[in-house]
Amino acid sequence: MAKKEIRIKIYPDSKIASKIFAESLVDEINEILNKKKYCLISLPTGNTPIDLFNEIIELYKKKKITFKNIYFFNLDEFYPISKDDAQSYNYYLYEKLFSHIDMPKKNISMLNGTLKEKDITSHCLSFENKIEKLGGLDIQVLGIGQNGHIGFNEPGSLRDSITRKVKISDNSLSIISSEFKDNVKVPREALTMGVKTILSCDKIFLLAWGKNKSTIIEKTIKSKITKNIPATYLKTHNDVTFILDKHSSLKI
Repeated sequence: MAKKEIRIKIYPDSKIASKIFAESLVDEINEILNKKKYCLISLPTGNTPIDLFNEIIELYKKKKITFKNIYFFNLDEFYPISKDDAQSYNYYLYEKLFSHIDMPKKNISMLNGTLKEKDITSHCLSFENKIEKLGGLDIQVLGIGQNGHIGFNEPGSLRDSITRKVKISDNSLSIISSEFKDNVKVPREALTMGVKTILSCDKIFLLAWGKNKSTIIEKTIKSKITKNIPATYLKTHNDVTFILDKHSSLKI
């Protein structure tokens, strides 16, 4: 696996970073729309992108962008979980973003956390095929777990992995459990885009804020490419940019 250069942009804080990145992201999307009339994107969930989503909504309100010709594919989802569950990433994305913009519902492809076990493989393959049929992802925005997971590609994930059901690591579960009101409800599994799926995207951006992300950012940037830190696979991609604040970039 050939190692590429990751571009790194560091900002004073996450709010400034989110504002500047939202503007450049909208510019990137509009440029793609001008070239081929539609654009495929994937965005993360959790605490990291909340300010980004707010900035995107403001830019939409100012008519800097329309989402009518944008297709969205979600990065991951808990399993099992209902899309109406307030802890699901489906619910989160509609609450934080989709309900505030003009993206057609038919353009939104979500991983389904309510499927029967026997239907998961075909669902994941259909998800992959839909991306491929539309010409592949143009833009992928990622967060990063403290153990180096991207999506729910936990340590041990292989570079050629595709969309599938996975077990959530104990490390990730301990962090996620703080976001759930009832710890018993925390799913132990998830559906996730694979590493190969993520790397097939034209442009990748990774966002990380805070001191608690500084160690894994250092390891990702300085370590060799290894399945033990799935984020290091990003170093095999031609166009990756890390968007960091001063705290997450402390050790690089």
